[in-house]
Amino acid sequence: VYTNSQEATYYELPAWEEFAGAMTSMALAECGGTVTLQTKVGSAAAPDPFTYQSSVDMTTATTSAQFRSGTFDIATPGGAPQTVTITPQDFTDLGRYEPAGWSCKSGGAAYPFTTAPVADHAPWTSITLTVLANKAVSCTQQVAFL
Repeated sequence: VYTNSQEATYYELPAWEEFAGAMTSMALAECGGTVTLQTKVGSAAAPDPFTYQSSVDMTTATTSAQFRSGTFDIATPGGAPQTVTITPQDFTDLGRYEPAGWSCKSGGAAYPFTTAPVADHAPWTSITLTVLANKAVSCTQQVAFL
């Protein structure tokens, strides 16, 4: 199992089936951790753009029918966990939607997070989660048409 991307020799693996794990380790080590977002109406991507902002570096990511996911790269200096709050933005364009809940997963299992109301934009909520080094988290905000 390759967990130290700085010492792995990716192209000299003893068995080809170890290549995917080694590449995953390298990719995650480059960015610390990631949070990928989707916005869905039922099982389909929401047709309109939804913009989210990360509290770590104030960057934004937008999801839509054309761009189904947006990703935040979360730095984890020295491998330290990083707490991030992700907040929906641009509420003037979301008048025909209402929030229907959040879910987060990592490695196919539920991933812990908390929600908080977005000031002056009830009933919309932000999510706060702790991102670990070498961890990829996927979060989905379910929305419904009014």
